[in-house]
Amino acid sequence: MRPHLNDQDNNLLIWLSFKKKLEQIQLEDKIGQGTTAEIHRGTWRGFDVAVKCISPEFFRTNANGVEFFAQEVETLSKQRHRFVLNLMGACLDPPNHAWVVTEYLSTTLKEWLYGPGKRY
Repeated sequence: MRPHLNDQDNNLLIWLSFKKKLEQIQLEDKIGQGTTAEIHRGTWRGFDVAVKCISPEFFRTNANGVEFFAQEVETLSKQRHRFVLNLMGACLDPPNHAWVVTEYLSTTLKEWLYGPGKRY
């Protein structure tokens, strides 16, 4: 069973002071990578989390990068569905740091849809 945050915790998770909150997150193995970010497994306050670390290059090459990031965080903060990962928090200190922190799921979407070890 996954730990569950109460409403009071959810109100505290959008972080403006990046450096202070950075100390609370322990980054672990890199579990994925896209064109704009690396995804790491991590731990925050005893919870397993996934941390999307946006590349500094994204902000240098995209004039609307900060607005795009803020829109992503706002959209995720409004999502409440059992099939969507819960937003745990976000840190923004562009261009050097921009993280989106969500709950960690120990399986891939492919495994969840088709079962472990199946090739589709």
